[in-house]
Order: sequence, then structure tokens, then C-alpha cells
Amino acid sequence: MQFLLLSRAASTRRISELPCRLSGTKNHHFAKLRFHDSQRMKKTSISVLLLFSSALSAQNLLKTYDLAMQNDPVLSQSLANKMAVGETKDQSIARLLPTINAGYSGSQNWQYQKSKFQTEFGQTPSNKFWDNQFSINLVQPVFHWDMWVQLSQSEKQIAQADASYLAEQQNLILRTTSAYFDVLAAQDDLTFSMSQMKTIARQLEQAQQRFEVGLIAITDVYEAQAGYDQSRSDVIAAENNVANAKEALRVIIGPYSSELNILGEARRYLYQNQSRII
Repeated sequence: MQFLLLSRAASTRRISELPCRLSGTKNHHFAKLRFHDSQRMKKTSISVLLLFSSALSAQNLLKTYDLAMQNDPVLSQSLANKMAVGETKDQSIARLLPTINAGYSGSQNWQYQKSKFQTEFGQTPSNKFWDNQFSINLVQPVFHWDMWVQLSQSEKQIAQADASYLAEQQNLILRTTSAYFDVLAAQDDLTFSMSQMKTIARQLEQAQQRFEVGLIAITDVYEAQAGYDQSRSDVIAAENNVANAKEALRVIIGPYSSELNILGEARRYLYQNQSRII
């Protein structure tokens, strides 16, 4: 019997190969292949999970629209106008209802009588009494055409305010979507401009090297330098466009900290790596 001593620092791979060594060379190679396949599947699965977790942590279009519903000043103004107009109907109905006024007043009086002749007990007679008054007035307008006209107008104004609010909700969808994709488009333009600047920078470096060895004239270096300066200007303009697009979106949805979700990123990764995932 052969004893094998394994230390605590032995790797998982060696432990998994130990039974195969006892059973033979064929099983040993099969176990090694299976081990490498499982490791590759684990790495691929982890990459997919990390990609999806980053996509979920980013702010998607639905979350952006929810923030717009809460923070858009134009929609908030339309909602406030709708609520204010909605109060006019109750005010118009109140003018048609009866008016009741109630009042009360009370007083306490003392009356003293003096005469030349005193009573048999030697006291001056006096009287004490209360004076109470109650009043209730009920006023019911019989017919006021102007009040009925105001009620009809308030109902039409409420319907108009409701329609305006619904239209503003539809408009918010368009404004939010447009601002969202404007940010993504501006970010793509910035990425392209930065990539183009790096390419032109390499071309400028190559032109300087070729000029130093006498292969090209100095005018070619100046031309490459001009192209590089133009690319830097394009990057600055693209950065300004990104800032303006984000500010336009912030006006609609309010402050936001997370990055916008890049559409199609997860789908593009799965399409390119589907042979390794399946």
C-alpha cells in the first residue's frame, strides 16, 4: 500500500487529480480536461454576472422616467394648475347652497328701587333678571343664472386641465427619452473623438520620427500637428456637449449620480461569447 501525504497548502487542482492517479492514466487525463472546462465555465459565468450587475446598477430609461415623473418642473406646474382648477367647481357649488347665520347675545341686569318708605325689614327692594337673544338666518338663493354659468364653466375648465395634464405626461415621455439618448449620443461622440485624438497623436509622433531621420519635410510635421490640435478641439467640444446634454437631462429628472445604462452592451457581449457560454 502506498501512502500519500498531503499538506494543508495543497491546491484544489491536485486534490481533484488524486483519485485519478490511483485509478490510471486515462482517467487522469479525463479529469484534467473536465477540471479545465469547469474553470473556463466559471470564469465565463463570472464575467457575465459582472456585466449584468454593472448594467443593473446603471440608470436605465425606466428609472429615468420615474425620476422625471417626480422632479420635472413642467409636469409639476401642470399638476398644480390641475389641482387649482379643480377647486373652482367646489367654489361654484358653494355659491348655490343655502347660507345659515346664527347669533346669540345675553345680558344680566340688576334693578334697584328706592323710595321714601322702607320695608318692614329695613331693606331696599331689588330685581335681578337675564336678557337673552337668539337669531338664526337662513338664506337660499332662488335662482342666479350667473352662478349656474360659473358652475358650467368650471366643469369645462377642469376637463381642459385634465387633458392638458395628460398631454404633458405624454410630452414628458418624449422629452425624457430624447434627453436620455442625447446623453448617450454625446458620450459616444466623446469616446470617438478621444479615440481619434489618440490615433492622430500616434501619427504625429511617427511624423516627428520620420522627420528626424530625413524621410519627410517639416511641412508634413506641421500638418500632423494641425490635425492633432483639431482633434483636441473636437474632444473639448464633445466634452461640452456631454455636459450640456447631462444638464438638460438634470433639468427634467433632477440630480442623479449613477451613469446611464448603455443600451445593447449585455446583448452584444452575449452574442460575441455565446460559443463559450453554451
